[in-house]
Amino acid sequence: MYINDVEEYVSFLTKHKISADAFLYMYLISIKDYPLMFKYLSYSYGKGLSYDELMSLTSRGYLVNLNYNPKAEFSADMFEVTSKFTDIMDKCISANPADEFWDAYPAYLWIEGKRFAARNMDKDEFTKIYMSKVGKTKAEHQTVMEALEFGKNNQRINIGLDKFIRTKMYNDLAKEMVNGPKNSTYGDREF
Repeated sequence: MYINDVEEYVSFLTKHKISADAFLYMYLISIKDYPLMFKYLSYSYGKGLSYDELMSLTSRGYLVNLNYNPKAEFSADMFEVTSKFTDIMDKCISANPADEFWDAYPAYLWIEGKRFAARNMDKDEFTKIYMSKVGKTKAEHQTVMEALEFGKNNQRINIGLDKFIRTKMYNDLAKEMVNGPKNSTYGDREF
C-alpha cells in the first residue's frame, strides 16, 4: 500500500466512512502484521476500536468476526478483512512504489563479461528499505524512477538494487540527466 498524499488518504477515508484508526487496524490485519497491530493498540492506551465501530465494520462487510462468542469480550487478532476492504483499497490506493522500482530494475547485469544478479536481496526487506529512504513522497519516487530509466538507457547501472538505493546513486544519475554525462564513467562497483 502506498498513499501518494494526504488528500488521497482523506478522500479514501471519507468516501468509505472509515476512521483512520479503523483503516490502520484493517490494513495491519490484511498484511497479517499482528505484532505491529498490538503495538499500535497498546500505544493508544488500550483504546483501540470500540465495540460499536468493530461491529459496524463487520456489518458493513469490511471485517469478519472470528471470535468464539461475538457478544463477549473479543481478541483484536480474531478478525479478518474481507475482499470488500482489499478490493476498495486496491482501487483507491496507489501501487507500492518499491514494487514498481523492483520490477523496473534490471534482473541481471553484465560487468566485465560476467553476469550478476542485480535484484540480490529479499524483496520484503528491500521494500522496507525503499519505503524508508525513498517511498515517502511521490515526487522522490518519481525522481528515482526517472534516474533509473536514464541509467538503464545509458548503461550506467552497474550495482545491485540494494546498493543503488543505499548509496543514493539515483542522485548522481539525476544530476547527470541535468548536467550531461561526466567525462569519466562509474567504475565497477562491488555488489
